[in-house]
Amino acid sequence: MTTPPQFYRPAQIILHWVVVLSILLQWTFNEQMVRVVEAMDTGVTPVGSDDIMVWVHVGVVSTILFAVLAQLYMRYLFGTPDHAPGTPEIQAKIAIWMHRALYVTLLGMVITVGLTWNRVASLGTHTSTSIPCYSRGPWHTQEQRFSISSCARMAQCGA
Repeated sequence: MTTPPQFYRPAQIILHWVVVLSILLQWTFNEQMVRVVEAMDTGVTPVGSDDIMVWVHVGVVSTILFAVLAQLYMRYLFGTPDHAPGTPEIQAKIAIWMHRALYVTLLGMVITVGLTWNRVASLGTHTSTSIPCYSRGPWHTQEQRFSISSCARMAQCGA
């Protein structure tokens, strides 16, 4: 086994802060996202600059995804420094598992955002046996529903 590095690489530090700042930035888009999702659910067009802010939100989510994947790849390639000298073993194990949980949470958030945006996951606006699909993008006014068990009707959604 190779010796762990003494320090994090500059790229690892930069990626860390890109993720942190991107998550903080996402909170500023909350109201716009709520309004746009409600507009999508009711079949109306988003108002004002909400649609622009949503695309900024999508870009930031993409940045988080790529930064987290790059972090994981760099951890695999270069490793990470050991814990501080004198760290109790139980504390080190908790730190390792919490770090893993944070990565799973970050990736899970990005995946669920993508599923929700593409109308695969429910926001509580339709039943669990029916998934909305949009034939002309997320703001198309005519929602077409199909039953999960009905493969024949999947053609309506372009599947």
